[in-house]
Amino acid sequence: MFRKRFAYRWQQEGSSSIKKVLPAFVPGLSYKGMAIADGGMAMAAYHLMCAEKDTEKLSEIRKNLLAYCKLDTEAMVYLHKCLCELSTTKQTL
Repeated sequence: MFRKRFAYRWQQEGSSSIKKVLPAFVPGLSYKGMAIADGGMAMAAYHLMCAEKDTEKLSEIRKNLLAYCKLDTEAMVYLHKCLCELSTTKQTL
C-alpha cells in the first residue's frame, strides 16, 4: 500500500518504511528516541541477547526489544485503523 503509494503523505519523505510511514499517518507515534529504533538494531540486539550472560544486561536488552516489538505491533494496528477511517470517509489517502 505504501510502497506503491496508494497511501502517501509528504512526511514520509519518499519512504515506505514503517519508521517514516507511522509518524506521517499517526502523529505522535514514532521510533525516535528508542534504544532499539529499527529492524537492524533489533536483529543485532537479539544476537547479543542470545550470547549475554550478565542478567542485568540481558534484562535491559529484553526490555528494549519488547518495547520495539510492541511499537511495531501498535503501528500496524493504528495504521490499519487510520486507513480504514480514511477509506470509509472517502478522503484522499
